Amino acid sequence: MSGTQARAIDLLARELYEGDPQPTYDWLRDHAPLYRDETNGLWAVSRHADIVSISRDPERFSSARGSRPNTDGSGSMIDNDDPKHLAFRRIFQKEITPRGARGFEARLREIVDDLFEGLEGRSEFDLVQELAIPFPVRVIVGTLGLDDADWRRYAEIAEVTMAGGGGPRYQSEELMQAAMGFYGEAMQVVEARRRAPGDDWFSKMVVEADSGPAARTPEQIAAESLLLLNGGSDTTRHVIAGGTRALLEHPEQLALLRARPELLPTAIEEMIRWVSPLLNMRRTATCDVELHGRTIRAGDQVLLMYAAANRDDRVFREPQRFDVTRRPNPHVAFGIGTHFCMGANIARLELRCMFEAILERLPELERADDGPLALNAPAFACGLRSLPVRVRRAA
Repeated sequence: MSGTQARAIDLLARELYEGDPQPTYDWLRDHAPLYRDETNGLWAVSRHADIVSISRDPERFSSARGSRPNTDGSGSMIDNDDPKHLAFRRIFQKEITPRGARGFEARLREIVDDLFEGLEGRSEFDLVQELAIPFPVRVIVGTLGLDDADWRRYAEIAEVTMAGGGGPRYQSEELMQAAMGFYGEAMQVVEARRRAPGDDWFSKMVVEADSGPAARTPEQIAAESLLLLNGGSDTTRHVIAGGTRALLEHPEQLALLRARPELLPTAIEEMIRWVSPLLNMRRTATCDVELHGRTIRAGDQVLLMYAAANRDDRVFREPQRFDVTRRPNPHVAFGIGTHFCMGANIARLELRCMFEAILERLPELERADDGPLALNAPAFACGLRSLPVRVRRAA
């Protein structure tokens, strides 16, 4: 073992992410850019350049054995390489382009209006519970063709099942019950869409799944639908909450954004970089690879530490500074390469609609108290459980 790896770090420990992981990220990038986590039996890369390189090299670093540490793949597109991954992703190609995403805007603004109407007359509320959770989950529930009135249950399913992404230690009976319950429901939806398809995403999966390169069994469609539910709800939630927190903790940046609302697209990219809601993803080496003087053996797991890469001072000037004017901003929060987040354009539009409303409708917003904020930090999707805020409304 080299002298730079005298420090034992459990990279899947909840405690690491419930605290401040930035000093650990700094140490890894500077002293152990290829780190061997013996506790979890995997390698980890923390530098931006290495994550970009590995993500663009699926021949040597595969997703097909699973995208989460020490777990088998679910069979969904995130746990496949091309051409299987790309064939299924293309089902939604029209909707996930920038132009296609704009087709969601009217529905997004309708949901935002409904949520803010529910806040009328309230001087204090929990931004996570009232805005950050319901907005994206209602969007994806409607997009899939599920019942919007049942969004709270789907939000709970997403939160519970996302927790398992940190590895076996985070899996529980509650998670298994939530996942199996959703799979059973999803397969009933599959049968209903086979009889009477609509224009929702469940229907798209069913129509395309019967034959051709995107062929899927009902069980596989159920796995894909849970992936879409989770990806469409939990991560955007964390950027809404964490981005608002960042603005409130950097009042000069909030004032600048209020004075220059045309900066909002740039500010959103900075919020995404700053929050980095998905901490990591896994790849598996298909052959021996030399990196930073060490050998990754065929079959070894490699953890891509997105949140660490998004604070890499080799790429970002003053990476520990929250800057709503930051350009360029080549963050990897959405991943990179063929597995770049399928819903990135929709997520950006969601964030624009939500933060436009926050800036316009909550002109005097502040933390309701200065107490510590609880985190949901299962070593995968990390974000606030609660963000109590106060609104000073005009008399």
